[in-house]
Amino acid sequence: MKKITKLLIIIGILFIIAGCNNNNSDNEYVLKFETNTSVKLEDRVYEEYKSKIGELPTVTKEGYTFIGWYVNPNFLEGTEVTSETLIGKNITIYAKFEPNKYRINYDLDGGTVADGGSFDFNDNIKHYDEILTLPRLEKENYLFLGWEDPNNKLYKTEIKIKNDLTLKAKYISKEEISEKYEITYVMGDAKFYKYYSYNEARSEFLAAIGNGQKDFSESKINERLNGVYFVGKVFSFFERNDNYQEWAWILEYIKDLYEEAALKNPDANDALYIHKMLNIISNIKSQAYTNYPWEYWDENVMLACEIRGILSQTKYTSADENYSSMDYSQDDIKNRIWKYIEINSQNIYEVGKETILLIPKLEGKVFKGWYTNPEFTGEAIEKIDSMTYGNITLYAKFI
Repeated sequence: MKKITKLLIIIGILFIIAGCNNNNSDNEYVLKFETNTSVKLEDRVYEEYKSKIGELPTVTKEGYTFIGWYVNPNFLEGTEVTSETLIGKNITIYAKFEPNKYRINYDLDGGTVADGGSFDFNDNIKHYDEILTLPRLEKENYLFLGWEDPNNKLYKTEIKIKNDLTLKAKYISKEEISEKYEITYVMGDAKFYKYYSYNEARSEFLAAIGNGQKDFSESKINERLNGVYFVGKVFSFFERNDNYQEWAWILEYIKDLYEEAALKNPDANDALYIHKMLNIISNIKSQAYTNYPWEYWDENVMLACEIRGILSQTKYTSADENYSSMDYSQDDIKNRIWKYIEINSQNIYEVGKETILLIPKLEGKVFKGWYTNPEFTGEAIEKIDSMTYGNITLYAKFI
């Protein structure tokens, strides 16, 4: 019995020793490299437990300095790997880099930062691939065109740092250029609109009525329209000249719908309703309502029903069921809005001032930007900056 016990103890000890010398079942320990570049390094295989890793490769990366290898991908302190590091399991080590630093020199050529702004020209040490935002300058009797590098490449607003660099301010005398230039748009059958969807138009209209509120839930529409008059003197929405100038197209929109309805041989009751609505709109346009709004109760309810229908995209009926709007849920009626919100293109831009470009709309297409060439190469532009001069032709890209 004692002999069996001794034998079992010896066998157990042998298993323990084997386990200590065989943490990896194949007696191999694999070292993988993550270079954080496009370079791929072959794995290393070590057959002895706790072997020294040995000399490690150096990896290069444009614009960066190689710092070393780490077992932690976040390069935590204390996780650096050296040739003396012992390997006792499969591990992956990660290459750490730091971006190179470059000096930027500025030649303002007599200019100063525009509009009284500021820019720290002494903060001129930048990292590789850092995006440097450039200041706009001004110089009396000159138009600032941008910053020119030693290769005569012009940068207007920003530059990605790749090396030490001297940037020189470039100007042109205002005596050599005009104050205004033409914009030519190449956009086929596309047109410009004040708003770019039915929803945007009604959203802005509700905001104008409700002091910025754009919630289209029924309760919010009711809340905003309660107490709002559209017909009458002093207190009505359209009485205010700025409101009328901005939103008179809504009245034209309603008027044309009712004029069309009048041509469809309506019955006597509908014909009377149509006549009243057209009369309301005509009187608003001619400023014929000279009394306070509450003296035109029926007129206000009728027009409010119409406007509630537009805002909620429904056929709206008043609480007493005496008045109903057109059915603004119909696509045919909603799509007619484009006729009333088309605007003329901006054919002139002023030198020295930023011009935001309008967005054209082409039925069945998605606008993808303005380009300065018909091939649509380069980046799309959204504005003509204050550093541009000369006549411009812009090409609209649609898909």
